[in-house]
Amino acid sequence: MKLARASIVVPSALVLFRLVAACTEVKEQPTDGGTITLEDGAVVPVDDAGNPILDGGGGGSDGASTITDFGSVSVSYYDLGVAKSFQSFAQFSKATGPVPGLPSCQSEVAGDCTSYVCGPAPAQDAGPPVDAGKLAENAGVITISGAKIPAGTTLTPGATGAYAPLTRTDLDAWVGGETIKVSAAGGSVPAFTGDLVAPSPASSLTAPVLAAAPAKTEIDRAKPLAVTWSGATAGTIGFTLAATSGGGSVTVQCRFDASKGAGSVPASLLAKLPASDGSLGTSITSNTLVKAGSYNVSLVATSFVKSGAGQVTFK
Repeated sequence: MKLARASIVVPSALVLFRLVAACTEVKEQPTDGGTITLEDGAVVPVDDAGNPILDGGGGGSDGASTITDFGSVSVSYYDLGVAKSFQSFAQFSKATGPVPGLPSCQSEVAGDCTSYVCGPAPAQDAGPPVDAGKLAENAGVITISGAKIPAGTTLTPGATGAYAPLTRTDLDAWVGGETIKVSAAGGSVPAFTGDLVAPSPASSLTAPVLAAAPAKTEIDRAKPLAVTWSGATAGTIGFTLAATSGGGSVTVQCRFDASKGAGSVPASLLAKLPASDGSLGTSITSNTLVKAGSYNVSLVATSFVKSGAGQVTFK
């Protein structure tokens, strides 16, 4: 079944796929990276890296969870003024059953944001030995085109079947709003194609204003946190606050429409963060989910948000 094209997304500095997929007590369905609507009307949640969250949200008390075959193709473009970087990477994974050793989490949704309070990961054994001779799952040569991306830009699986990252510093990949096309020739993963809307590459976080390292910016947990940005016209702003607590972690992730220029983190979720040092991260992303045989493949485009990351202290 073909999936409807979508331009959603979300991102953040942290990848919570394994954590969110393992939530054992969920107040709201985890949709940390947004959702994709299929042509038959089904809604599939994805994490902040664009990975589909499938058969998750209901793991056992040991944190085990099952997932289906999935993969991702990511492209990123950072324009820092004095330096530019275009990167692309792909990876695929075949489901092998339960994923053990994941911490149990509780999630809560308020407005455009979701909090995740996760306990320590349970102890686990080393598991079965890895077959070193097995080739990595791959979809053959993957071609990336559109916007200002040069013709012939490809990802090619190596002798082990895995893809090596592609990095270039000599091009302006996109200005934002253009269509990026991803096309895979097919391999152990069937052929697929999909489109992405390029996110704005020259956006900046304007509030909160982050202190220069090594100083830390204070965040008041008792009142809503205003978040503003400039220069973004396409994509979704992903805004993340995170801290460790009692051997576990607390994360608040928000997804804001980039074109609106502003959002707010509710005080009810900020209150879940411990009074301690933590981190803040911001990115702008666009995402599409496509179907390739039994694989759900997430296509993700990400751009850097200037002044969008730093160390904070939660008060």
